[in-house]
Amino acid sequence: FSICGSTFFSGLLFYCEGDGDIDKYSLDRKDCVGNYTDVYGDSIPREWVQYPYHFDSVPRAMTTLFEIASLEMWPDIMSACRDVTEVDKHPRIDASVYYSFFFVFFVFLGSFFVVNLFVGVVINKFGQVKAEGDGESLFLSKEQQEWVEAQKAIMATTAPLVFKSPIDLAGLRKSMHEEKATEIMKLRESVFN
Repeated sequence: FSICGSTFFSGLLFYCEGDGDIDKYSLDRKDCVGNYTDVYGDSIPREWVQYPYHFDSVPRAMTTLFEIASLEMWPDIMSACRDVTEVDKHPRIDASVYYSFFFVFFVFLGSFFVVNLFVGVVINKFGQVKAEGDGESLFLSKEQQEWVEAQKAIMATTAPLVFKSPIDLAGLRKSMHEEKATEIMKLRESVFN
């Protein structure tokens, strides 16, 4: 893709930086001379500048394509490439619309397919490393793992449930208390055993 991008766009992503879009879309390199007056009345020279993202070399094209694959500002890059005309000529809005297919195809192939492939490899390697760890956690030290196991053991134990009959109960009230305590103990044993 970077070689194709260099073939399509090498030397084309330049514009005249001056009085906003008026200079950008109307002045060629040879006409991009002189000064213009900004809104504050200052005289500022025009310059023939290159977009920060371009395809003039294969490494730079790879960097630009990486930015597109991350889905950051790719519509802006595509829009600039759709406006290209010829070397040293000013861009025209939608002069080369067919270049949009290059970007859409790359976004689908590069962003979705390759990124998903990369994520799949990372998850697969994570599973292999975890399997080699014999069930130990990858993120805890040995002491931390021992502490987690001790906490699990503590939570698994149950305290015995002992009912003490009140001292001052007498007669019918004492017998009812003992009967209910026996029912609760049987119910507890059937639930927890």
